[in-house]
Amino acid sequence: MQRQVIMFSNPYIRIALVILLSTISEMFLKRGALDTAHLPHMLDWLGFNALRSGWVWIGILVQILGFAGYAAVLRVMPLSLAFGLMSILHVTIPVFSRIFFHETIPPLRWAGIWCVLLGVLVLARPVSVLEEKA
Repeated sequence: MQRQVIMFSNPYIRIALVILLSTISEMFLKRGALDTAHLPHMLDWLGFNALRSGWVWIGILVQILGFAGYAAVLRVMPLSLAFGLMSILHVTIPVFSRIFFHETIPPLRWAGIWCVLLGVLVLARPVSVLEEKA
């Protein structure tokens, strides 16, 4: 039990969970949007028809959990670092959309995904070096 508490007190574990929740939320929202795409949408320019899908409501609830987790992370991590690490969503969401919805990711977008990964590594590297010295 003590080990679980220590693991979840690590802000990097927390932010990884927030990233996972946000990614899962987007998958639920997409599923719900696809399920309601056939509904008449003459006046639905704001996407209210999607609210008829249970998947969208699950996505909203999961996103709220993610927001709560992010708020908890911000109590112990600088905003500039937390926000930068959240950029990994630009990697996880396209990869998950490829896996679950068979969406095409063009080569230029793959190049961008690799740039984001590199950017996150550059951002996280100085922090890990500082933590090793502490």
